[in-house]
Amino acid sequence: MPQAMTVSELKLDCSPQEIAAAPFRATLSRTTVEFNNLKISDYSKQPRARLDVATGDAQLDDLIKIAESFGARPEFSGGGKASLKASISTGLGETGRAMNISGSGKLTGARLQMAQASKAIDIAHADLGFTGDSLRVDNLAGRLGSSQIDGWLQVKNFDQP
Repeated sequence: MPQAMTVSELKLDCSPQEIAAAPFRATLSRTTVEFNNLKISDYSKQPRARLDVATGDAQLDDLIKIAESFGARPEFSGGGKASLKASISTGLGETGRAMNISGSGKLTGARLQMAQASKAIDIAHADLGFTGDSLRVDNLAGRLGSSQIDGWLQVKNFDQP
């Protein structure tokens, strides 16, 4: 049976220009995500969301479920430990959906299964650095099938990587 996610008291301030939320937490199992500075602006024309998120020593599968409950559509599943502190800005309408992320994180003992890949990637550890529309993974150590992965990786343009 799926576990229920709890959300701390959610206070919204609504105006014709934006919807803003006071800081709140979402918790699923042993994973808690802190949400700060959540704002949805220009929601009647070209809605744009901005928020700060932070979590430490979280379960990656719980983080994915929390993200999905807020409307994200990750193209991967996974497990392991994760930490993240980031500011996210993204368009919510059909046009102008460019996503920008600034912040850092870490994966430890993680397993990622990409939707389009036949094999999962096992990650012993990886340091994540987000800048605008790119992700740099440093101190990467992992396995893909029988291949060992060590080094760094950079992904540019989240909308079309």
